[in-house]
Amino acid sequence: MARQATIPTQTEQRNVRFRIVGAKPTQMRMMRGHAGMTRFVWNTLLGRIQDEDKAYAKAKKKGEKYTYHHDTYSKFGLCKHADALKREKGLEWLGDYSAVAVRGAAFALTRAYKAYREKKKEMTKEDIERGKGKPKFKAKRGDDWFRYEGTPIKCYGNTLQLPKVSTKHTKTVRLQRKGGNPYDGLPVKAVTVKQQGKRWYATVCYELTVPVVLDSDLKTAVGADLGVAQQVTLSNGEYARARDLAILEIKRKRHQRRAARQQGGSTWKKSAGISTRQKLRCPTAAAKRFQCLPAYLGKSKISVTTIRMCSRAK
Repeated sequence: MARQATIPTQTEQRNVRFRIVGAKPTQMRMMRGHAGMTRFVWNTLLGRIQDEDKAYAKAKKKGEKYTYHHDTYSKFGLCKHADALKREKGLEWLGDYSAVAVRGAAFALTRAYKAYREKKKEMTKEDIERGKGKPKFKAKRGDDWFRYEGTPIKCYGNTLQLPKVSTKHTKTVRLQRKGGNPYDGLPVKAVTVKQQGKRWYATVCYELTVPVVLDSDLKTAVGADLGVAQQVTLSNGEYARARDLAILEIKRKRHQRRAARQQGGSTWKKSAGISTRQKLRCPTAAAKRFQCLPAYLGKSKISVTTIRMCSRAK
């Protein structure tokens, strides 16, 4: 028997954004608390990093040797420092929140410094002295966030389980998205919960396996270019031309005139095959009053203009 060729695969991460609906007041309060805790941890770690940088620059200027107290920019170094915050005096309240969210703030600060170091290579000396692109302190606004990363999070169907964001009877939050969850059942890599105005959104990062696109597959691909005279032009020379809009406009007007001549409430729509949702121009109350005008004008000397003005005023 001939062996079947194996298709090479690779692991990718896909983000899906949901809206959190139906959250209890206790859950809303805990989400706001987690967002405030993330902001506090970010600002505390950033402030200590800046103090270390200033001390290093001062020692370098004097020609002295300076050693950092901890691994400043490393992912696990900041994570270890964030866990140590809960053991400091006056910061015991950090234990009321999820330890995963505390580490999520440290991970986010690490990524921010990594992106800054990559952009720093292309910056000018003036931009570096000005601190352009450097991580900054966060203020309390309507766009707070917190992140779960480094631990498995349960997300099945339209429900999401967030650690320490639960009540006695409700341990999950309900998600809403047009089209549903496209990656239901796949492992969750991370979850970012963000506030926008009065609404809360959850961005779920899924890890999935997809086939690798080979060079031989790219030869069968076709490029498409959108135009005006020709709607779509393909790279192999074929094209698709759109229908003439003038002809379609004539047909639309003809169907509108036909619908305007019909009497409201009749069954002509079923015989014509027109949707029942189509709106018809039914006679208004003012038009109904004008139906008896010929008999009324024969007994009165009031002009038609006066009656029209009175009907409009009504």
